[in-house]
Amino acid sequence: MNLQQSIMIFFNSIYTPVLDRIFSLISYLGLGTVHIVFLLFIFWCMDKKKGFTVCMTLLSVNSLNNIVKAIVRAPRPWHVLEELGGQRDVNATGYSFPSGHTAGATATFGSLAYVFKKRWLSILCACIIALVGFSRLYLCVHWPIDVAGGLLVGFLGVFVLSDIFMKLFDDKELGTKVFLIMGVLCAIGGAVTGLMLNSGKYEEILLSDLSKALAVNGGLALGYVLEVNTTNFQIEEGHWGRKIIRFLLGLVGVLVLLPLSKIVLKNVGLYSPLFAQLRYFLTAIWCAAIWPILGKRLKLFV
Repeated sequence: MNLQQSIMIFFNSIYTPVLDRIFSLISYLGLGTVHIVFLLFIFWCMDKKKGFTVCMTLLSVNSLNNIVKAIVRAPRPWHVLEELGGQRDVNATGYSFPSGHTAGATATFGSLAYVFKKRWLSILCACIIALVGFSRLYLCVHWPIDVAGGLLVGFLGVFVLSDIFMKLFDDKELGTKVFLIMGVLCAIGGAVTGLMLNSGKYEEILLSDLSKALAVNGGLALGYVLEVNTTNFQIEEGHWGRKIIRFLLGLVGVLVLLPLSKIVLKNVGLYSPLFAQLRYFLTAIWCAAIWPILGKRLKLFV
């Protein structure tokens, strides 16, 4: 038995229902869907540049992380060790290496600390990153090397991509060109992986998360190009009542668009992995461009 297996068996031996519940809740801090909610608040209501930078860093890290997963195809711990007794977190999808929760938490909270540069925020973000990584080990859904890999991919995004995205945001002409290319490539990648899943020749565990990540990444990048060259909304000082309404209505749009589009596609017999990715692509464009453009006409954006 190697060191990693021994570590997994140790964490399994200290299992209690209460700790399982606690660390399952902590693991939610590593979910991209949870991150997007407060990142949209930052993007729409607090600081457009920093919100966009953290969103793009998170989505780019998610895409990269899922590409590595599809290449390595490492099995989850419970698939290797019968002693673990099975999966203990329903959000543990796809292959094992690198840890998506750890990479996502590192990208999001690391970028928040990087762009806002507040000591208290940096300490808080570091604690969240550490807790999320530890929770994946305690729940026995990732090997130690998976968590280390997730940290590496996440910090790569923080210290390389965040700075690049901030500079591209400041250079409208160059940013438009780069994000247009990036958006088209990611959108094509999402469509291709969706078609591969449609063919039935590839298992869902291999490409599903990657296809969604590429679709959202492409939608946000292309949405940026559309919005910055049309409305180009700005964040005003104060007016928090309007900002709260702006955020809530925009979030309602997201919550309506995703399930409603699924229902419509199913009713017309078009729901498939390819069209499923289209839902995420359009939702990202809603967040980056359609809602700001519509919201400005409604006097909710300036």
